[in-house]
Amino acid sequence: MKIVRSALLVGLCLAAAPVSADPLVIVTTSNATTLVNSILGPGVTLVAGSATLIGASTQQGTFTGGAGVLPFASGILLTTGDANLALGPNGTESAGKTTGTGGNAALTLLGGDPTFDQNVLQFSFVPTSGTVSFQFVFASEEYHEFVDADVNDVFGFFLNGVNLAVVPGTSTAISIDTVNCLDNPAFYSANSVTSPCFTAIEAVNTQYDGLVGGLFATPLFATGNVNPNVSNTIQIAIADGGDAIYDSAVFLAGGSFAAEPPPLPPPPSAIPEPATMTMLGVGLAGMAARRFRRRQQDH
Repeated sequence: MKIVRSALLVGLCLAAAPVSADPLVIVTTSNATTLVNSILGPGVTLVAGSATLIGASTQQGTFTGGAGVLPFASGILLTTGDANLALGPNGTESAGKTTGTGGNAALTLLGGDPTFDQNVLQFSFVPTSGTVSFQFVFASEEYHEFVDADVNDVFGFFLNGVNLAVVPGTSTAISIDTVNCLDNPAFYSANSVTSPCFTAIEAVNTQYDGLVGGLFATPLFATGNVNPNVSNTIQIAIADGGDAIYDSAVFLAGGSFAAEPPPLPPPPSAIPEPATMTMLGVGLAGMAARRFRRRQQDH
C-alpha cells in the first residue's frame, strides 16, 4: 500500500525538485534494427539480419529531448517495464510495470539475485578498428531506499561474452547495490528528495529516482576490444532483480556506438550545495518506511 506523505514532505518535494522545461519524447518500438541503427556511429557496420530483441511492445524505444535531462540529447532506452514511465516529472517513487519476459541467467549471475522482466537487444557488427565504445546512463526507481535490500536491478553489455558495464577501473558490475549514494558516488546523482544525497540542483525531468552516469555525475562510456574488419557480437541486457515491481532503464547515446575510444573527460564542474538537514532527515525516514513496505510485500 502506498505510503501517504505529509503536507510538509509534498512542499519540500515541490520546492526542492525543479526540473528541466524540455521533456523527453519517447517512441516505443519492437524493431530491433531500428534500435540498433539509432546508436551506430562512425566505423561500425551492422551485420544485416543480425539484430534481435527480447522485450514487450512498450518496454524499449527511441528518445529525443534528452538535453537537460541526460548528458546526450537522443538515443535509445531499454527498460524492465514500460519505457513511457521514464517521462518526467518524478511524481512517484514506485513506478513500475511487469512484462512477463522472464529472467536472464547472465544478469542473475552478475547481480546475485533472481531476475525478472528481461529486455535484451543483440546484434553483430563489423568495426574498422580494434576498439569500440559508447556512452550510457543507468537509471532506476529502486534508488535509494532499496540499496542492499535483495532487489538488485542490474544490466550488462556483453561484448563477445565480456561484460563492459562495470565501474570504471574495476571489474564490478554496475547495479543498484554497487553505485549509489555511498558506493562509487562520483558516478551517481539522486533524483528524489527522499534520497540522503539529494541536492535540488541535480533534479532532472525524469521519473527515475536515481541515475548513474547522468547529467550531474561522472559520464560513463563502455569500452572494449574487438576484432577489426570481422563480425563481433554484443548483447545489451537489463532486468529486474529480486522482484518484478519497480522499473529500471539503460539509456544509450544516439550515434555513440563507434569504432574509437571515448572522448577525454570534461573538466570538473562546480560542486552543488549539500542538501539541508531537513531534507536529509525526511529522506532517511522515507527510506526506512519504504524499505519496511517492500519487505512486507515480499512476505
